[in-house]
Amino acid sequence: MGTEFADEFDREVYAEWHQPLLERLFEHMIDLHHDLYELTHAHRRDHNGGNDDGPCTAWPSPPYRAPVWRLIADKIGAKRFLEVGTAMGFTTALMADAGGPGSQVDTIEIDADHADRVEAALAKRGLSDRVRVLRGDAMKVLPTLTGPYDVVFADGGNGDMTNELTRLTRPGGAPAEITGRLSEPLTRILEGLRDTFAHGNEADTVAVSTARDSYRAAVWAALEH
Repeated sequence: MGTEFADEFDREVYAEWHQPLLERLFEHMIDLHHDLYELTHAHRRDHNGGNDDGPCTAWPSPPYRAPVWRLIADKIGAKRFLEVGTAMGFTTALMADAGGPGSQVDTIEIDADHADRVEAALAKRGLSDRVRVLRGDAMKVLPTLTGPYDVVFADGGNGDMTNELTRLTRPGGAPAEITGRLSEPLTRILEGLRDTFAHGNEADTVAVSTARDSYRAAVWAALEH
């Protein structure tokens, strides 16, 4: 896909997990809105003079999380989503697709330029009617919102927002810390599949099916904590 990487580790993670592993597990679900993932990296580096670190802090969620939102939506019937930190709208678009027609994603973005770009990108994808970009500081926006939301997502950490995010999450919904709960188990599943393939078992459809089931089970288990 022509993606540029900040370092060799990023390149290896993408090459070893996104392409041969995740595409085997979830096929087109991994490519959904992936251009926004790439755009986020490109935008940040452009604004930071070619560097990852700088005044622009727009980072996309890693591709291995892409199927999570659809699995959550299917499990709990999620239709109402809240996201803190929009960046270039990669996760926003994934949530809007996961919820399907009639869903609503409220996403909070403090950077006006990012908000403008996201609204334009979502309009091109026909998702504008499912997404509301709320401009401003999350600490000021959150108290104005009325829950409950089925899914709450704050990728940059909860910090002082914990009480507000908890207030806005419906009982049985997906809490803000769910991606943190999933980081280790999903990584472990992908590493196991990678090891299987490394031993010359790339045609092992049972291993792929087992890994897919394990991924789904990990997401559902995280919802029950």
